[in-house]
Amino acid sequence: MLACARRLTSRAARGLVAAMLFYNVAAVGVLAFAGIGLRLDGLALWPAVVLHVVMTVWCVDCLCRGPLSRFVD
Repeated sequence: MLACARRLTSRAARGLVAAMLFYNVAAVGVLAFAGIGLRLDGLALWPAVVLHVVMTVWCVDCLCRGPLSRFVD
């Protein structure tokens, strides 16, 4: 989260957010398959899916915006 707050000015920061995007998409897929396909359930399964979806949206938002677009009026 700090990478986006620091404007993603370095390639390393963009790479970190891209890796987080990959991880969150994979986590959503695995957890959703466990809940829907395998019919597993648990107290935290669907909240975890929602959390990873929100983090995926955040990562896409950070990567799609320009380095300074959040801070320029």
